Amino acid sequence: MVEVESSYRTGQLARVLGVSSYQIRRLAEAGLIEAEYSGKQWRIPARELERLQKEGVPEIPANTGATQSPPPRPKSTSASPAPGLVAAPSDDVVAAHEQADITAQQVEIRRNRLERLKMKREMYQVGDYFRKRRLEREAERAAEDQAELERAEAERRREAQAERESRRREWCESWQRYALGLIPWEAQNQVEGQVYAAVAQVLGELEPRHDAGITQRLVDSAVERALAPWRSSKETQKAIERAIYALPWDIQYNSAYARFKHRAFQAATDAINQLPESAGYSARETATLQATQGIVTEYNHREQCDAVLEDLWRQLRSSTPAELKRAEEDVGAALSKLPVGTSEQAMKDARDKALQPVLETITMRLAERQQQQEAQRHKREETQGREQAESRVSWRLLSDVTRYLQDLERQGEIEFEGLGDRWDLERKLKDKIRGPLIAEVVHNPSISDDEIRVRVKQLIDRHLDSVLAA
Repeated sequence: MVEVESSYRTGQLARVLGVSSYQIRRLAEAGLIEAEYSGKQWRIPARELERLQKEGVPEIPANTGATQSPPPRPKSTSASPAPGLVAAPSDDVVAAHEQADITAQQVEIRRNRLERLKMKREMYQVGDYFRKRRLEREAERAAEDQAELERAEAERRREAQAERESRRREWCESWQRYALGLIPWEAQNQVEGQVYAAVAQVLGELEPRHDAGITQRLVDSAVERALAPWRSSKETQKAIERAIYALPWDIQYNSAYARFKHRAFQAATDAINQLPESAGYSARETATLQATQGIVTEYNHREQCDAVLEDLWRQLRSSTPAELKRAEEDVGAALSKLPVGTSEQAMKDARDKALQPVLETITMRLAERQQQQEAQRHKREETQGREQAESRVSWRLLSDVTRYLQDLERQGEIEFEGLGDRWDLERKLKDKIRGPLIAEVVHNPSISDDEIRVRVKQLIDRHLDSVLAA
């Protein structure tokens, strides 16, 4: 803790006040500040520092130096002359000296009187200065008091305004909470901003002192106005959903019919947009159902056309994939030219007409295929008959030719040089009679084995000489 001085020297006081020690000393000598001279230095009390800090340090008055005391008068003595005198002074010298002293004293008195007059004038000037300072301080204090009063009044008004604003804010918040509580739960994240703005506009024209019943009716009306677009959108959405739910199942859930669903949604939306804003839900529902009816009619027409196309395979059971595809393309093109609402019989007539070229192509193809099948069957039968004939003939030739040549050899009609000669003749005879014999068996599959045996002998007899000659 800093120790407070009870009194200050001129240098200390000058440092605190920010002036020179010479100015403090001269002011102390002039009596313009309270000070006490201790014989060696001036001491200024602490209270004088406080006063000077408040009122300010006065200027140094002009010529405030202390009066010089007259030189001491010398003592006269008749006993002995003053030291240094050769003889005692005469009366004239003493009188002259006394007169000189008197004159010097009068001059000093007049100087002192003049100095006192100057000091008095300076004191009046200093007094005027302090009076002026006092008046200025009083004016400053009055201005400060007035400013303080104005600040206090402004603070009071500000606090009152803040209190009014706080009460109004609480009042607005309570009505906003009431208004937001009126919003349906499914619309809370959609229209809160609109409701808040509408209610804020209404409350901006009212004061907390207004009747609560009137305020409530106005807030309810603002909430309804803010909810009106949402309710209209909700009714529009509901009417469109009702129209979509009335569509056939395929349009609603089958991705293949997504374009029908999109067109129905667009048609229902356009129908509602053409209604006035004041139209109710019933009018919107009726408009959406009527708008989507054409889509349903077109869908039914498409379903009938698809049913006709899907039934083609029943009439074209013998068709190839290419012929069936061609029939579907031709019939589809014919059906696409029919207007929506065409009867089922008219669709069938258009189908039958479009199918004529394909049916003729199928008939021609089936006839050709039947001919090919007959030819293949005949060829297959011939092949089978020939194979059977070859089998029968080969067995007969293997046994009957050998047996018949052995008989001729025993009878002496043929002579062989050896076994190889006989085998060579058998081979040549078999090659010679195989073809005609197989042809006869193929031509007459019912020929018996005995008849084949007889025919083998006949053919051997016919070709034996030519074979032996060769």
